[in-house]
Amino acid sequence: MIPSLLLACAMFAAPASIQLPKELDRVLRDYERNWRDKDAKGLAGLFTEDGFALAHLDGNLAIIIGAYTYGVAANQDRGKFTLTLKRKSKSSAWLIYSDMDNGVAQRPK
Repeated sequence: MIPSLLLACAMFAAPASIQLPKELDRVLRDYERNWRDKDAKGLAGLFTEDGFALAHLDGNLAIIIGAYTYGVAANQDRGKFTLTLKRKSKSSAWLIYSDMDNGVAQRPK
């Protein structure tokens, strides 16, 4: 079973403001097509032998994926981010385990 957050992210095409390199775009499009066609073998073929899919919330691990803006129109992404959260137990507070962000390159005018 593929985790729902990973699938939700894959079902959204890259925003028009981002042009992926062809070899990366191919992976995204293949993922979208295999998911849409319910092709589990095709999906599995996109992962490395040691690859894995993370669930949004799995016990004491959670992942947030999103976009951020500041100083621009609300509909323009400035970048994308992921936060991986961990907690020691169900009764402890969630803490940031990793923080990754990537700014969106501005197109030349």
